[in-house]
Amino acid sequence: MGSRFDGSVIAPALCAAVLVGLFLGQCSCQAVPQTVQLGGAAGWTDTANANYTLFMSTVPFKAGDTLRFNNTDIKDHDVYQTESQSDYDTCNSNNITGWTINAGDFYDLVFPDPAYRVWIIDTQYCLSGQKVEFTVLNADGTAVPPDTTADPPSLNAQQPDPESPPSPPDAPLGLAGGPSPNAASSQYATLHWMLLAILIAACYFTSSHRH
Repeated sequence: MGSRFDGSVIAPALCAAVLVGLFLGQCSCQAVPQTVQLGGAAGWTDTANANYTLFMSTVPFKAGDTLRFNNTDIKDHDVYQTESQSDYDTCNSNNITGWTINAGDFYDLVFPDPAYRVWIIDTQYCLSGQKVEFTVLNADGTAVPPDTTADPPSLNAQQPDPESPPSPPDAPLGLAGGPSPNAASSQYATLHWMLLAILIAACYFTSSHRH
């Protein structure tokens, strides 16, 4: 006589497998913010002949990450964010947000939101190549589409007092298209955990009614 299929054993096992998969998926989609030192060990310097734009093209820099400007020189550097590609290309330092990095010190910039393009220059050594442009990806690593209709970002951060430690300016901005991915990620996480709770309740209900 053949054995009968025992669904009371299979159903809880399937529920457990689904729950584990959802839990692992939720954990994996929560990206951990990283700190990227611009230029690697060489840091932010005019003596290394570094191609900082090329360096950033190899880094999956995402919303929520931090970019560190490590001044490895024996002199201060004045660093500015330009409003446009043309200002960046011509090293135009007018009407832009800036900060000073003291010799041997570093400066961290946190990018909470994605940006299609960010342009940063060193006012004294920009013409010799000390500048960087890059994209801040969405938090999930996807690219930000260009928004050709957007106005240039507003850069109205106050300059830090030179006699006191510099305070970070407003978060660097770029031309971003579409809604903020941080809001989308939050909605996805909420939906994910709601689904997880429903499955837990369903599995418990099914298991308790089989005994």
